[in-house]
Amino acid sequence: MTATVSLVRAQDSSGACLYLLENSQVRVSLSSLGAAIRSIQVRDSGTSWLEITQGFDEELAWLTNKPFFGVMVGRVANRIAKATFTLGPKAYHLEANDGLHHLHGGSGGFHTKVWKSEMWQNPLEAGITFSLKSPDGDQGYPGALEVSCRVSLDGHNALKTVFEAHSDQPTPVNLTNHTYFNLGGPNHPQILDHMFSTEASHVVESDSELIPTGRLIPVGETAFDFRRPKPIGQDLQQVGLGYDHCFVLHTENKPLVVPKEVARVHHPQSGRCLRLFTDQSGFQFYTGNFLSGTVGRKGKSLLAHAALCLESQRFPDTPNHTEWDPITVEPAKPYRHEFHYVFDLP
Repeated sequence: MTATVSLVRAQDSSGACLYLLENSQVRVSLSSLGAAIRSIQVRDSGTSWLEITQGFDEELAWLTNKPFFGVMVGRVANRIAKATFTLGPKAYHLEANDGLHHLHGGSGGFHTKVWKSEMWQNPLEAGITFSLKSPDGDQGYPGALEVSCRVSLDGHNALKTVFEAHSDQPTPVNLTNHTYFNLGGPNHPQILDHMFSTEASHVVESDSELIPTGRLIPVGETAFDFRRPKPIGQDLQQVGLGYDHCFVLHTENKPLVVPKEVARVHHPQSGRCLRLFTDQSGFQFYTGNFLSGTVGRKGKSLLAHAALCLESQRFPDTPNHTEWDPITVEPAKPYRHEFHYVFDLP
């Protein structure tokens, strides 16, 4: 089973290109607007395909994309408290686009940019390399940053992403992807019946505004304990609106040596399974708590918990926590981050 890559559309109204990665069981639609995973379809039965992500039909909706469907986000994914951080002797002030806080690189972050893109293929996999230049001062961040995002599909249903970044001066970097999954398909209303499991023994404690306190909480005897598979909805009411927490894979926030499997989502009714591999210190598990009323594909109104995200990353708000291993990229210290979404299909 080999994978192929093809250009679907050379340019849309934003100037972005649309691509298709495909093997006999998985189809992935990519856009250079936000280096986005716009769609993932899996073979359902016979010749039919089933959509397992949330997104839009209309191009205009992708231009605004308030839920961050499928996009790569940065420079710093997740939240930075009070939209400010200090690096060396200097304080940097960012856009407060999430109440008082900074979220996913700001309203003009990497998800809004049209990335350069190039197709490639080899005997093992096919993919797109997206690249972007972020100038010094972009969204308030220091340093000129050059970023590449290599997305590929292989013959074993592994959708791989490799980020690399180089900066001419120290700057924080924490990139991730924000694809929303529902393994039950477009007519399955919620993901609360999906079984979730992870090896993570701690979560990053956060306050009522989802800002880390700095404490790492053991998951034992809490709603965050998924070390044995359980339905996502089983203990969800114990965590307010739902899960939007960073699960800890390395308590010092240091990257892992190589990508390894750290989380698994299983839809019992269909038998479909999604596995996350990462080389980062954690991942954000988000149960679509703020989707209420978002209009998705075919005009469907998406309610809370209509999908979930597994966002491979370092801990949120790390620039404001000196007790954690820093996420600072320097000229002699480039950034690299690799994660895989692997699909096991019946």
